[in-house]
Amino acid sequence: MYDQTMTLSDKYCRTPAIGTLSGSALLDSLKEIIEAWREQAISYGHPWPQSKTDPTYESDQLVVSIEPKWLVKAKYDLDRIMALPENWDSYGSPSIPEVLYKNAENFLRSLEVEDIQPPFVAPVSGGGIQFEWQNKTRELEIEFVQPNVFGYLKIIGDEPVDEGQFSVQDYDSARLLIKWFKTG
Repeated sequence: MYDQTMTLSDKYCRTPAIGTLSGSALLDSLKEIIEAWREQAISYGHPWPQSKTDPTYESDQLVVSIEPKWLVKAKYDLDRIMALPENWDSYGSPSIPEVLYKNAENFLRSLEVEDIQPPFVAPVSGGGIQFEWQNKTRELEIEFVQPNVFGYLKIIGDEPVDEGQFSVQDYDSARLLIKWFKTG
């Protein structure tokens, strides 16, 4: 068996597939392979808009999206609880269903432009997810325990003042809940 590694300082390289080549012949062979690859890649094109007349064209600039720190932390915490095994609470709770994870992640993403602290992220017995935010006198709890809705609980002081449910796709209501929380 031949050693398949080579450095550019090696005068000759022996490989099972190519045989013995001088360093310059190997480089020439690699250049041909790369050029053929480039031609093939260019022939496929790319999915980006080609010109300003293309309906998907947005601008001449590349836009880079950076997630806020609170969102990075919340998603990290969400990923941690998603790794919980069956019976994580020793009372028979199942691991958290993927649909609830996706709903919770989408909810967080809908709040991406908000200037808020990361929520406390916790698993809910029975296989759900809960987000909790607290400030001076207000507390907001959001729960994902059903596939199509999220529940909320508003608290002022130690007293619940409102609770209910919204569709998981009702992102306007999600932002209104955060706005209520931030005004306290």
